[in-house]
Amino acid sequence: MATESTTTSTVADLAGGGGAAGSGAADGSCLVGDWVVTEDQMNAFYAGLMDTVEAPLDISVVGSAPLSFGAGGTYLWAPAFTLSLTAAGQSGTGVTGGNITGQWSATDSVVTTSSDVNALTVEVTVGGITFSGDELANGLLNSSPINGVTYSCGDGAPVLDFVTADPEVTVPVALAPA
Repeated sequence: MATESTTTSTVADLAGGGGAAGSGAADGSCLVGDWVVTEDQMNAFYAGLMDTVEAPLDISVVGSAPLSFGAGGTYLWAPAFTLSLTAAGQSGTGVTGGNITGQWSATDSVVTTSSDVNALTVEVTVGGITFSGDELANGLLNSSPINGVTYSCGDGAPVLDFVTADPEVTVPVALAPA
């Protein structure tokens, strides 16, 4: 469970500050800073994800997901978005907030994370029924939202290669400065 200081701190406070992307790709120094996965980038990821599943699926996102990598090896992912999903004739929404904090490291342009606190909040509505998805989301992401992914640095911001339902297929997600 998140402490009050965790849930009320800013992204920069929890991740240990940061700055703009640097030139250090392989060692992860270019990741250090306060970033955001924009709505456009999240929708591009979900479009790539939908291409890897065999069932008819439609996913769209409104919102963003701030992501900070601190120079001291801490990270914070603080999503604030609504995901709409239609599959097998059913539609639903998931409103996501809260955060995940933990440790990160990078070697040979692969970022590895571990989580200390999984404090996501998720409210799911399907067929007019609303329920909490907190436990499910935090359990699914217990290994952290970004773990073992390759990345590249350049043009002022890092690009993370998010993994889809097919582990052989990744979607490049460009981080924007926060």
